[in-house]
Amino acid sequence: TTDANPQNILALTFTDSGATTMRKRLIGLIGTQAYRVRIQTFHAFCHDVISQYPEYFPFGLDSVPASDIQTHSIMEKLLDNPKLTSLRTPGSKYHYLKKILSAINTLKSEGITPSRFKELVQAEVDTFEQTKGSLSKTARTKQEGIRAKQQELCELYIAYQKELRATGLIDFTDMIVHTVDAIRKNETLRTLLQENLQYI
Repeated sequence: TTDANPQNILALTFTDSGATTMRKRLIGLIGTQAYRVRIQTFHAFCHDVISQYPEYFPFGLDSVPASDIQTHSIMEKLLDNPKLTSLRTPGSKYHYLKKILSAINTLKSEGITPSRFKELVQAEVDTFEQTKGSLSKTARTKQEGIRAKQQELCELYIAYQKELRATGLIDFTDMIVHTVDAIRKNETLRTLLQENLQYI
C-alpha cells in the first residue's frame, strides 16, 4: 500500500520452516504478491550475496556451504592426529568434537581469525609463564591444562580453515561473518544491496 515493490523487501529468519511459515502468512495478507518478496534464512541470504558478488569474497566460485556432516567429518579427520593429547580423553579422541566446533564458531562470530587467536593464546601462555611461580601446585596444573587445550584448539582452528578451503567448502558461520564484513567494508556492494533491498 506504499511505494515499496515486493521484490525490494527482504524478510530474514533463522530456519527454513520459519521462512515457509512467513511466506504462508504473507500470502494470507497480500495474496500472490507474496511470492515476489524475498524471504530467506540468514544463511541462504548470505549464500546468495556471495554467489551474486563473488569479487567481494575470498572464496572460489565453486565453493559450497558445508553441511553439519561435512564439518564433523573434517574435524574427526583433524582429531585423528596422534600429536593431539589435551583435547581428547582416554576413552575417545572425538570427545570434545562438538565443543571444538562450537568454540571455533564463537571465535569466528567474534571476528577472531586463526592468526589473531594464535596471538591471544601466545599472550596467555607468556603471562602464565611469568606468574606460574606464585601459584599453588594444583592451580598451576589446572592452568597448564587450560593452556595446552587452548594451544591445541588454535592448531585445530588453523587446520580446519585450511581444510575447508582445500575442499571448496564454506561453513555457515564463515558465510555470515564474511558477508557482514564485505557489506561493512565495500561501499559499492552496500549500495547495490541497498538499491535492491530497500526494506528489511
